[in-house]
Amino acid sequence: MNKIGIISEVKDDKARVAIGSLVTDFLKVFMPLANSYAVAASPIKVGEQVLVMAVEGDINSGVILRGLFYDKHKLEVKDNECEVVFSDGVKMSYNTSSSTLTITAPKNINIKTTTFNIDGNLKVSGDISDSRGDLTGHSHNDTDGFVSSPR
Repeated sequence: MNKIGIISEVKDDKARVAIGSLVTDFLKVFMPLANSYAVAASPIKVGEQVLVMAVEGDINSGVILRGLFYDKHKLEVKDNECEVVFSDGVKMSYNTSSSTLTITAPKNINIKTTTFNIDGNLKVSGDISDSRGDLTGHSHNDTDGFVSSPR
């Protein structure tokens, strides 16, 4: 007896689901990846449409399966594109036809690593700065003793 319902309450990693006038006990929520190698998760949200998969016919010992498309949370996705959109407007999309990864962020993107390598061209449309300051208007000491702007 599997039933479609709406998350009505969240407590830690469990949730209650409203199925018509019935509200389930707190049930475990299926995550696509949860093991010792890696964990992938997104917050469980009240109002999310889900499927409750009953264990041995008992809806209150069931498991919540997330990810059902419905009007409230639906993306227009093309056949050749994978897309993730967050509530604050951050969008990540990958197009398999053009092999292009696009990240759109309204604020900052931070990368923390010991070494960041780029194997290819780098194009920047804004200013560049490092720990010593802005590199946009810096100058170079040429071998002939003259000072010149970047080329």
